Amino acid sequence: MDRQWPWGSEKIQETPRKGVLTINLQKQQTLRIIQVYAPTSAADDEEIERFYDDLEEEINKRSTYLVVMGDFNAKFGRRQDDETFIGPFGGDRNERGERLAAMAESRRLFIANTFFQKRAGRRWTWISPNGETKNEIDFILTNRLQIVQDVTAIGRAFSTGSNHRLIRARIVLDAKVEKKALAISNADQKKMTFDAKVFLQHVDTSDWTLSEDLDDDYNKFIDQLKHCRQQSEVPCDNHQQKRISSSTRKLLDQRRQMKRITANNVEYHLLCKLICRQLKEDHDAFQQQTLLDMVEKHCSLRKCRRNLIQQRVQMSSLTTSTGLKTKTRTGMERECTAFYTSLFKSKVPIDSPPIRQSTPTSIPDVLSSEVRYALQQAENDKAPGKDRIEIEMLKAGGPTLWQAIASRFSQEFDEQQPKEQAGFHSGYSTIDHIQVLNQLIERCQEYKTPLVLAFVDYEKAFDSVEFNAVLQALHRQGFDNDYIVLLQELNYDCTTDITLFYKPLRIPIGRGVRQGDTISPKLFTACLEDVFQQMELTGGLNIDGQKLTHLRFADDIVLIGDTTADVQKMLSDLDRNSKAVGLRMNRAKTKWMQNQHADADSIKVDDDALEEVSSYVYLGQELTMNHDISSELARRRKAAWISFASIREPAISTSDPKLRAHLFNLTAIPALIYGSETWSLTKKDAEKLAVTERAMERRLLKVSLRDRIPNKLIREMSKVRDVIYAATKSKLRWAGHVARRTDDRWTSSVTEWFPRDIKRTRGRPATRWEDSIAKEFGRQWRRVASDRRRWRECCDLRYPQG
Repeated sequence: MDRQWPWGSEKIQETPRKGVLTINLQKQQTLRIIQVYAPTSAADDEEIERFYDDLEEEINKRSTYLVVMGDFNAKFGRRQDDETFIGPFGGDRNERGERLAAMAESRRLFIANTFFQKRAGRRWTWISPNGETKNEIDFILTNRLQIVQDVTAIGRAFSTGSNHRLIRARIVLDAKVEKKALAISNADQKKMTFDAKVFLQHVDTSDWTLSEDLDDDYNKFIDQLKHCRQQSEVPCDNHQQKRISSSTRKLLDQRRQMKRITANNVEYHLLCKLICRQLKEDHDAFQQQTLLDMVEKHCSLRKCRRNLIQQRVQMSSLTTSTGLKTKTRTGMERECTAFYTSLFKSKVPIDSPPIRQSTPTSIPDVLSSEVRYALQQAENDKAPGKDRIEIEMLKAGGPTLWQAIASRFSQEFDEQQPKEQAGFHSGYSTIDHIQVLNQLIERCQEYKTPLVLAFVDYEKAFDSVEFNAVLQALHRQGFDNDYIVLLQELNYDCTTDITLFYKPLRIPIGRGVRQGDTISPKLFTACLEDVFQQMELTGGLNIDGQKLTHLRFADDIVLIGDTTADVQKMLSDLDRNSKAVGLRMNRAKTKWMQNQHADADSIKVDDDALEEVSSYVYLGQELTMNHDISSELARRRKAAWISFASIREPAISTSDPKLRAHLFNLTAIPALIYGSETWSLTKKDAEKLAVTERAMERRLLKVSLRDRIPNKLIREMSKVRDVIYAATKSKLRWAGHVARRTDDRWTSSVTEWFPRDIKRTRGRPATRWEDSIAKEFGRQWRRVASDRRRWRECCDLRYPQG
């Protein structure tokens, strides 16, 4: 450190794997720098977990600014999926990079390298001894991205005598800016709160007598309900009294009475430091206890954390359509209004269907039982509208009617949908399509047959479909004209309000189905079915005499063929018919992939070449043509770490082992085994999942590998589900469903299918999906699975802990 550094270093720690430097800044602020050297790729998983255990112990220590930097021996790459703390710039990612990404997301550390665009020569940090391979494996992580102005690798101008290049980050600490960023705004604090008991008392004492006029009854009902709501406002308790302990309040009173004179100036400052420390401890204890109470009540931790937020960052700027930034509130409101007005404006002129409402109407009156059922189906804790009536009380009338209408002909909607559509289709789920695609890839790989998949993505599908096209589709599919007229009236002259700051912005809606309404997904899938009925689907794969050309889950579409020419023709037809109803393909997100046995060619739509990829995340699972699930397991492990981070604080705080295990089984395990019904796990894959779960268990119990506690004892202490048992039981349960299917859906057909006109080549095939099931229950396992009770007894006998 420079001797002229104005502040002193508090502590310097060094170990073979890490070095820690803590610097005291002004006004009790600290800058904590952790330099690390991660194990190489040759190290086993246990050593990697031990390294990250030690690193997270250092990260947990309090500091204002945290910087973690060094050689992580991991290729991180650019942002993937919904990652927040990783920037858009970088290269490829390997398995060690997945582990680092999981830690960064769970610990909320920004990878500063990935947020600054650099040419390749300014990005790589390591070169191989032969000088041919260059990788970026040195990174700088921080908890405050705004303090980092630039990150770059230093070239030949500074030689280190190593195969690593120096990486430099320019950090600027502005006390005024940071003080503003950390300030807590109390402008929106509510002085009153809603009391449900008082509300019920006012409802009981109010006059709800009905008259003969329906409109007058409705207006009176709304006014009366608003009045009851307003009368139910009671003064809210001072939440600070709940957060601050009695000992801290005594210290606050003592400081209030103390006179700031020169004689007791030192004592006053010491008292201020003590109060700050105790306030922090009280706040942490309050937050921890609140989360723990929510866990014991089995309530949502996400909503609880949202209520505990002390500050909200307001929008500071918007990028206009010309690429410039506007920072004024009026400019941002103007840009927002223009964007959403253009988005919801009708683009394709489509006539409404030639129908009229019958007189008298054939629609039966809405029964009180239907309204009661619709209200019971409404979600609680929804935000109130502008009239201050909670949506779970009234549902604003319209959505309740939507629910009643949807429940009346939900079966008719399902009957119009083919087995290719699994989205919002009763009895279908995402696992159906994931199973079909995995089995297709498995069979085509084993029998060396060509397979081409095209994944279609629409631009804002639900918001851009023309509503007249939806009505036309319902008319062609034979729905009752009176219901179609009712839907048309409910969607006529609609508007929505968007509030950026304080003034609501009125946006007219000329197209789209309203997201959030119960019936909207059904309307969209009906329109999409009409689009496919207008197409002549050619190609596809012959599955025991039936042509499988595509799969749909709402607007997520997969086109299937054995040649690129067939898939390109289907894509062109789909693009043309989609434009006719207002839907536009997102060319940047529409991808395709083929296996090694397909013809090497390209796919174009309107002379635009679509990107060919080696893997694609479909319905939450990453698919590859070589049927390798290692990349998907890496995604699952990262998702599990992020889920575990969301429950870590209350799970560690509770002293009830059953409650802790319940919380873990409810969040981390589902994230870790999502899609396991379709996996073909090897011993190596299973061990990776087990290592990840054991690492989480150690964090739950506050132990480390250095304690040398046997895994069996840790499991007895944690009482969590075994991830391998959970994945296996999930697969067996799903296999039983597939074996018992009698509705001729693609899930069962493709699972039992094999190319009958092709002879499999010699050699041991790759592990099949049903190999593990046949190994446990024999090749005739489907006979056992056809009896639900018998199959469940067999599974429970083999895997009692799952």
